[in-house]
Amino acid sequence: MMKKSVLAVIAAVGLTSCLKESVDSDTTRLGKEQEKIMEEYVIANGLTAKKEAFYDLGGNYYPIYTMINTKGDTVTRYTQNQAIWVAYTIRTLENRVVETKTAADSVLLYEGGKTYSGKINGLSVLSAGILGNGGKGRFLIPSTIGYGANPPGGVEYNAVLMVDVEVLGRLSESEQIAFYIKRNNFKATQVTDSGLMFSKLTTTTDSVAKGPTVKVKYKGKFANGVVFDENSTGASFQLSGVVPGFSEAIKLMRKGEKATAILPSKIAYGENGGGRMPVYMPLIFDIEVLDSY
Repeated sequence: MMKKSVLAVIAAVGLTSCLKESVDSDTTRLGKEQEKIMEEYVIANGLTAKKEAFYDLGGNYYPIYTMINTKGDTVTRYTQNQAIWVAYTIRTLENRVVETKTAADSVLLYEGGKTYSGKINGLSVLSAGILGNGGKGRFLIPSTIGYGANPPGGVEYNAVLMVDVEVLGRLSESEQIAFYIKRNNFKATQVTDSGLMFSKLTTTTDSVAKGPTVKVKYKGKFANGVVFDENSTGASFQLSGVVPGFSEAIKLMRKGEKATAILPSKIAYGENGGGRMPVYMPLIFDIEVLDSY
């Protein structure tokens, strides 16, 4: 019997379980085709699995077979301002390991799915919407939340995947910053009253970059290391036109200097994410000041 659970919106595709009729979009048709593949695999391998039906906000259908060891802490609901720390293994149905991450080398996932983690949307769906903190299980997922039409080498086009997931933790903003600091051996040379954590990597005796216009090279990253914006040749802009933490970091630098700055969300894009990223997201910038005028 197909189980239809009630879930919140949990990924970039907006997956939610609801009692809607599926629509015959390309995504839905592929989901129905792959549901048969998954069902045959479960029967052939004698697995005990629950078939669950999920729909996105557009009514597209996503079948997922769940084999849960433990749901984990489902009392405390996942919230969008958390990052999810997971260990996982992704396999093909032929049992070929495509990717595996342990606690030591895994990345943080976000509610926004692939856009913010660099990983398949299915990992966010499973770890944010099905498993609680400490949860662990195995899942069969359709290609529409897997690698889809752009698989890595050795994986078939639109392949059904088997995914083992363990949710190691749900990290608040401060915990995400601590995660980045530990993983990257970040050592702050200055912490300001605003909460900006600043590490100057090179020094010069040139003039201070006061602006109002500066030219900089930069790379903007999330705490999991995923790059969301960069300019490697030099971009010119007014300091009044950027987020407060970025402007503050540049004003601590001289022309020719390089630094890394950690911006808490209150001096970045804040509580609404600026419409371009998860809410309350801390940001990390690698900066090189080329000129100030």
